[in-house]
Amino acid sequence: MIHSANSANEVPRLGLRENWRQFALLVVVNAFVGAMVGSERVVLPLVAQSDFGLASRAAILSFIVSFGLVKAGANLFAGRLGDRVGRKKVLIVGWLFAVPVPFLLYFAPSWAWIVLANMLLGINQGLAWSTTVIMKIDLVGPRRRGLAMGLNEAAGYGALSGAALLAGYLAGNYGPRSALLFIGGFSAAAGLLNRSRLFGLLAAATPGLRELLTVGKLWELAQLDRRTPGGTPYDLVIVDAPATGHGVAVLSAPRAFASAAHTGPVARQARIIQATLSDPEITALVAVARAEELAVTETLALQAALRDGLDAELDAVVVNALEPDRFTPADARRLAEHAPHPAIDRALLAHARARRQRAQLGRLTRATGHRPLRLHAQALAAPDLAALADELAGQLT
Repeated sequence: MIHSANSANEVPRLGLRENWRQFALLVVVNAFVGAMVGSERVVLPLVAQSDFGLASRAAILSFIVSFGLVKAGANLFAGRLGDRVGRKKVLIVGWLFAVPVPFLLYFAPSWAWIVLANMLLGINQGLAWSTTVIMKIDLVGPRRRGLAMGLNEAAGYGALSGAALLAGYLAGNYGPRSALLFIGGFSAAAGLLNRSRLFGLLAAATPGLRELLTVGKLWELAQLDRRTPGGTPYDLVIVDAPATGHGVAVLSAPRAFASAAHTGPVARQARIIQATLSDPEITALVAVARAEELAVTETLALQAALRDGLDAELDAVVVNALEPDRFTPADARRLAEHAPHPAIDRALLAHARARRQRAQLGRLTRATGHRPLRLHAQALAAPDLAALADELAGQLT
């Protein structure tokens, strides 16, 4: 029987040159393993002293002890586990243990959280580091295993040193925990993303994180002293927020994160953002809706959600795409008495639509207590826009 070059029965070719792509990928993965440890070793002693007031060196170094003990156990089982279930599965599981580590370190309200994060990091290091070594040796064969080990250690400890240097810089400029979150989060994401699609699912499942980042950027844009280097301050920031459900989630994210974290930099920043959002002298909430039953119902649901979740009220209401009502009820009756005609039919339909809109407009006015600003369906000229802006400014001041 003759087999093609791509046959499944072909004996795998070992060697660094023959498998350099897979080998290079494993070197990069191991570099991320080292980066996770390097950022911790520099920054965690600073966190221990500044955030938790730990003065004892024994207490501070407890995170290294917990890391070492757990890593030793993971190293012991990594090889046999890889033989039984497969190398790739062990590597992915190892990186899954690393995903929560940067978040635990960033939000940690007590030193016990730091120790727990290091135990998870120890499992990650024991499984991921050992497995990449074994996989490299599998690729190059027994003759080049010394070179494989050397490249593995060089990549890991080189990244450890580089991450330690970067972590020191970031800690000095943005705070110790922010440095851990950036380097640790990036390393865990990159390591897992290289081996599995599970990272996307895990990132999407992080509740409120995207909303917090969004509202944090909005807060930064509204500061007269911008934190973005070279950023221009704005007199007014207008946000076209998403629909009711997502919009309330964005606005409530700072309060939720402040309640969850209690202490630490994320809690402090979330409280600052929440104070800005709840200050009527700084922030105004304006609802925009069409004069239709479903849209008005959603606006009233928004008003209830703001009251329940944020202790906030709508500052103004704008009704959009309002049809002009050109006929009185008497006019409509006289038109209806005429013989059927396409123009009369269209006029009566427009009148009925305008009457329904006026009914919803009245419902909205009664429920919100605001006199809605009205935007008609036709385009507005420049004087109309100026008058609308003046009226809106009058309601918000």
